[in-house]
Amino acid sequence: MSLLKKTIVITAPSGTGKTTITKRLVTELEELEFSVSYTTRPKRESETNGVNYWFVTKPEFEVLIDQNKMIEWANVFGCYYGTGYAELDRARSRGKSLLLEIDVQGWKNINAKIPGLCSLFILPPSMKELWNRLMSRGTETKEVMEKRFATAKQEIELGQHFDHFVINDNLERSYQLIKIFLLRNEPLPLSKEGGQKHCHKLLKEFETFKP
Repeated sequence: MSLLKKTIVITAPSGTGKTTITKRLVTELEELEFSVSYTTRPKRESETNGVNYWFVTKPEFEVLIDQNKMIEWANVFGCYYGTGYAELDRARSRGKSLLLEIDVQGWKNINAKIPGLCSLFILPPSMKELWNRLMSRGTETKEVMEKRFATAKQEIELGQHFDHFVINDNLERSYQLIKIFLLRNEPLPLSKEGGQKHCHKLLKEFETFKP
């Protein structure tokens, strides 16, 4: 039985491949509607308002919070990010399932608000590999990368409570596993207990790894 009648959250630490995977999912699965988040961070040249994000000012974002129009929101590296209730309504009105690519804190905020929420956490093979992927992007300063790497520890600590896990050691394989899982609800190779054990392994690696 397909999971595409549910609201789906996919999250992961920065550099784990979640954006590549979620973009491809909504391109190939017409039943999925991508949730467009609000953000106060500056728009990049390659981005389109209403497609990548809804770009708003900090005062505008705070009005949305005050008016209870945000189902979840968080301050990430000094910028607000969040999901509006309107996204849920938009997907339902189109008969679609909503896919949210949000951080772990966002998942924690909505987990009790959406019945039957399906949550999937994408993990790196190791903390060393995660750092190498952050380095290879070449889009941020070392200081920002170190902040993202430190945040990954906190995300993995919370991520242990997700329902489902995939270790992204091969992007194409990981994508296909997630796609089939959503379409057919077939068990993923990594059990919940296995995912939790891998989280523990990563957290131990973090204590000794030095970028």
